[in-house]
Amino acid sequence: MFRIEAGELKRITSLLGRFVLKRNTIPALSCVHVRWGGGNAEWSATDLDGWLTVATSAGADGEGAACIPHRVLADIAGRVDGTVEFAPEGEQVVLRAGRARFTLNTISADQYPERPKSGQKLATVPAQTFARVLRKVAPCCAEDYSRPALTAVAWDGEAMVATDGTRLAVYEGVQSVGRTLLLGGQAMQVVAGLLPDQGEVHVFQGEAERVGLVVLTWADGRCEYLVATRQVAAQYPDWRGGGPKGEPMFGATVWREAIVGALRRLAILGREERLPTVAMQFADGAVVLRASSDAGSGEEEVTCEEMRGGDLTVRANANLVLDGLRLAESDVVEMRGWGPETVQEIREAGSEAWRYLWLPLRSS
Repeated sequence: MFRIEAGELKRITSLLGRFVLKRNTIPALSCVHVRWGGGNAEWSATDLDGWLTVATSAGADGEGAACIPHRVLADIAGRVDGTVEFAPEGEQVVLRAGRARFTLNTISADQYPERPKSGQKLATVPAQTFARVLRKVAPCCAEDYSRPALTAVAWDGEAMVATDGTRLAVYEGVQSVGRTLLLGGQAMQVVAGLLPDQGEVHVFQGEAERVGLVVLTWADGRCEYLVATRQVAAQYPDWRGGGPKGEPMFGATVWREAIVGALRRLAILGREERLPTVAMQFADGAVVLRASSDAGSGEEEVTCEEMRGGDLTVRANANLVLDGLRLAESDVVEMRGWGPETVQEIREAGSEAWRYLWLPLRSS
């Protein structure tokens, strides 16, 4: 038997839900695996590509383990208050919270996949730095598994890279792990949201039997976390050789919120269309944005803080540009272009670490 506060149970089940398979033919994978003993409880979930384990203190009497259906456990956690007590009774577990009592059917803990263990240590990275890099890169991973390599974040030397074929985010200056790792993009977005502002992330190769895994561990003062992700077994594209060549035709330094606001307003006209298209003309110290559709047309001018070159018009998927601007954290960004139909770039003004490359639409 063990006890945990309802608020903490709600938080943990919410986190684990990102790794629980909603539809599958293996009943155990719809469950949360919980093991308790020694004053602690260890909660785990997996979709077989990624694993999340959260270890927290709990008032435990004795030892035990069970697989509890995630959906009903999460619903209960969101509707009770105070202390929740878990007590095993044969093939069931009894939850008590105040005057509420639930008897839940469980699955044998032996049927749950074994949690990955750490093997060779590859690196130790400041948690805050690791989170910042992942936030600015991982959202650009593809979600289409027909090109599996593009669903991963590539940790390539001192750079982390992600692309879905129409955009590419690069963050350089990270610690090298001595090899190229392809980390599941969805798992890395979860990690970015979990990492604390202090402390360190420890990066391991999976144990000898699971060398295709990468294991990340850290603590936040309240819980200890382990995330394991299966490396994507595919060849990553040559991102270093695919970037723009030579000097850009223009470089415009603008206030990020000004250009974001203009894009959002003009994208309204293309709300019903597959691609909300905006033409951006860089000339005379300003960016003039224009959009038109069956609903009408619109135009807005954004003054640049600085412009080099110019007199170039680029047609863009407004959402693609907005995604890059949202990933930038500085108030001022630099937008650079090499031609009307070649790769365009967004950078944070005054920083060379991160860049976002995107493809414009063809004039035809």
